[in-house]
This record gives sequence, C-alpha cells and structure tokens, in this order.
Amino acid sequence: MSSELVTQGIAAFKAGDRAKARQLLISAIRQNPNNEEALSWLYFTLENKEQKTHCLEEVLRINPANEKARKTLEHLRAPAQPMDINQPIIQAPIELPTIQPYQPQANPTPVNRSRQNAPNESINVGSILIIVSGALIILGAILPWASVISVFGRISVYGYEGDGMLTGIIGILLMILGFFRIKTSSVLIGALAIILGILAGIIGGLKFFNLIINLMSTEYVKTSIGIGLYITILGGIGGFIGGVAKI
Repeated sequence: MSSELVTQGIAAFKAGDRAKARQLLISAIRQNPNNEEALSWLYFTLENKEQKTHCLEEVLRINPANEKARKTLEHLRAPAQPMDINQPIIQAPIELPTIQPYQPQANPTPVNRSRQNAPNESINVGSILIIVSGALIILGAILPWASVISVFGRISVYGYEGDGMLTGIIGILLMILGFFRIKTSSVLIGALAIILGILAGIIGGLKFFNLIINLMSTEYVKTSIGIGLYITILGGIGGFIGGVAKI
C-alpha cells in the first residue's frame, strides 16, 4: 500500500499538482517512516526551509551513504552568499552599424510578371504551414514539457507521458490534412486544420499555465517548462494560421 501511494505521489508531482503529491507522500511515510524514496520525493514538494532540512535529515537517518542528500543538506545549512554591489548590471551600449543612403540603380531589373501571376505557389503556402505545424506538434509531444533540477539530478516529464499523446495524434492529423490540401483547395480541410490547431494550442496553453501556477523554483531546486511545450503551442498557432490562409 505504501509503494502505491509513493507511485501516485510521483505521478501527481510530474503532473504539476504538488499539493496532492505532498499529501500522498506524507500518507506513505506515515505507513512506513523508513521509506527513503517517499522522503526523497517529498523534499521536492516542500516550500519551507525547515521542513526541507528535516526531510533530508530523515533520508540520511535511513541511508547515511546518500551523498546527494548530504550535499543538498549542506547547501540548505550554508549561509547565503552576499551580492557583489560593485558588479555592473548594465551592459555597454551596442554600436549600431552606419546606414548607407539609398542610391537608385541606373538600370533597374524588370519585374518578372510571370511569377506574379502564379497562383499555385500561394495555394501551397497554407498547406505547407499545416504540414510543418503538425510536425512541430509531434516533435513537441516527444520532448520534455517540464524539468526539475537539483543535486539529486534532473527529472524530465515528457509530453507523451500525459496530454502529449493527444497532441501527437493532432499533429499526425494536421500533417495528413496538409498533404490532402496540396492536391485540393477544400474549405473543409482548412476548417478542420483550424479546429485541430486551436485544440492543440488550448491543450498546450492550459498545461503551460498549470505548470506556472504549481511548479516552483528555489535556491536549491529549479523547475522549468520544457521546450516541448513551447513547440506544441507554436505548432497549434501555426496550424490555425495555415487553416485560415485559404478560407
């Protein structure tokens, strides 16, 4: 039962719900006070320095050979380093290049009218954008959506471990729609691309704001939003623009 609570607590932490993760891990520790894994994960959910210190002391009580816990505890107990007030915080001004005045050409190159009257080139722009956006969303699903870095190491949460499975399917559908749209300028295909782009953007956006609210960064633990989430949101926007391009 204790191991199941630990597994659920880790899953909740990776999903960005630190409060639920803390509750589950504390329940696991109450059942087994010598659960080193539960105490190690509990450390990441705590915000109070004294609670973090006590948590690490318990880890070392159970396993005195845990060097990562020992180093983290030393960092917690070390006094804060004073800021060097003599360190400049303003960079030197950037030297701008000299702008040369405009000089008209004696014999300007004539405009190629044939390229201006080529409608097929503009028709494929939206289709290519939809295909590229779908590929970006698929790429975002297999890249990290969030990361936690501490002396314990780096923990990455990949998109496919959660909502990235859904966005990955959306990316595949967008690529299929883009290839179909190259052959036919169907309004329906454009409308479907818009819907899928909005859906991917909403999923990525909601996850982004959820991580901002729930994840933390302290002096000893740094949490950050992964590149995969940014790419997913960018792909959703691109899919929307690609669908609108020809409607």
